Amino acid sequence: MKKLLFLFFFLISFIFVNTENYFKNGSYLKIKCEKDSIFVIKNFDFSSKVSLKPSKNKEFLVKTEKNDSVIIFEDDSKNLLNFYFSKNLDKEGLLEYKIGIFQNYDMDDSLLVYLEKNYRLKKDYDSYSKLVDFLYEKKYQNLDSLLDFYYLNDSTNLNVIYKNSLVFKDLNENEKAFNILKKAIGILDSSYISFNIAVELVFDYEKIDLPSLKKLIDFTFENFYKNEDFIYILYQCIDFYEKGILKDEILSKMEKLLDQQISDDLRFSVSAFFIEKRYSVEKSVNNLLNLSESEIYYDYGDWLNFYLAKGYLILKDYEQSAKYLEIVEKEYNLEDMDVFKTGFDLAVETNDKKKIESYGIKLLSENLYDEKVLKLVEKNLGIKKKDIEKKVYTYLKSKMDTLKLPEFEIESMDGQKIKLSKIVNGKITILNFFSSTCPYCKKEINFLNEIRETYKKNKNFEFLAIASDNKTESLNKFINETKFSYTVFPNGSLLMDSLKIEGVPTIFIIDKNGTIRFIKVGYFEDLYGYIKTRIEFLKGIE
Repeated sequence: MKKLLFLFFFLISFIFVNTENYFKNGSYLKIKCEKDSIFVIKNFDFSSKVSLKPSKNKEFLVKTEKNDSVIIFEDDSKNLLNFYFSKNLDKEGLLEYKIGIFQNYDMDDSLLVYLEKNYRLKKDYDSYSKLVDFLYEKKYQNLDSLLDFYYLNDSTNLNVIYKNSLVFKDLNENEKAFNILKKAIGILDSSYISFNIAVELVFDYEKIDLPSLKKLIDFTFENFYKNEDFIYILYQCIDFYEKGILKDEILSKMEKLLDQQISDDLRFSVSAFFIEKRYSVEKSVNNLLNLSESEIYYDYGDWLNFYLAKGYLILKDYEQSAKYLEIVEKEYNLEDMDVFKTGFDLAVETNDKKKIESYGIKLLSENLYDEKVLKLVEKNLGIKKKDIEKKVYTYLKSKMDTLKLPEFEIESMDGQKIKLSKIVNGKITILNFFSSTCPYCKKEINFLNEIRETYKKNKNFEFLAIASDNKTESLNKFINETKFSYTVFPNGSLLMDSLKIEGVPTIFIIDKNGTIRFIKVGYFEDLYGYIKTRIEFLKGIE
């Protein structure tokens, strides 16, 4: 049945066109036709259309020039006879050009025949991709059957496997998409299509066994470390390491990358990760030093210098660590908890009282309830916890935002509409912006629930979550699965646009007067301490 479907759609053609006709530059094309005249169009320029009469021997002669393309059709109709290309014509975009000719003349059946022929003869991925896209665009009812037909007749063609998986995904047949990709594991080669297949499978690693995952990682590291998209594999491997998957093997493979000719982005990412994990630190520092003269320095100079400072601190070269930390602060004015932590650790190691206080207060402004840092500050400076708290609050006061929360009407999950200002008026409010498709949004919800639990008896405290999602079944499922302990409002994209929120998760901490005082973008493991520090600070402000 599937074969009959295929034959029905692909072997019937109203007009057969031989699309492999090429000519030499400056020659004459000899066109045989029973008509009294033909139309000639050069280089797809329809305004240049000319009518030709046959020669004495009833042939039409068409003069060609360098890089010409020629379209021939009947004088008295739009019946396309053929088209021709110079052998020296730039092949880039040639397939698009040919498809344009077919589509201009509404020759859908001929286009299907041509693409099928081109794919069969040349195993050409672009032709197959265009063929499937055309079928998908035309909403063929039996597309599933046709995709199965191609796979069953060419089950080792990686182009077919990859394209079919993408279309099955578009059709929301994710299981079928994954299963067809999984069958390619044993036949992957050095082609870019193989890399794409490997990436899809590695990112869907929970559905494959550990030996297959290891095989895919080995395959990508051996064959594609020079590929500009390999960094996505690297990031996924870093995630595997954090989850305890193939930890030692991943570190070993990443270390070997530093001896290869890899991109600057990749070299920076591996070196920074190693310094974070205190692994192969000296080698990583040397790799970062080599990047100080590269173009990447203009994009990542702040963090490159930071990781040099941190790396030298681990190596106990305090002079060099201080040198690069000073560059981070003075040249880039980079303020980040990691910077504060490195500066604080360096100050403790060198017994620099002034910097212990400076970095200690900045570090505690991120989490005043970090007992380890508190005790170190108390011990080294000889001051009490209350005095440290005052210094932290003074620092926070200098860093407060002054953005006024706009008037905005939001709608609850049950359809009730209310002004946002009415909810937050007179209360310290935590406003959490999230998306149901964001894994880090889901990851931080436990911290947010814990904060909500801490202040649930406080009538002057409000906690709201606003989803960028519309009110859908998937949002309801997300809310039920993650067990929010606070109110969730859908359809928040307009409010997020007005507040110029570019990513989630994002948290606003708002004072009693409706002024946004602190904004936290991105996932943060010390979120509980961060929010509690600011709530307690705002509680003391009249």
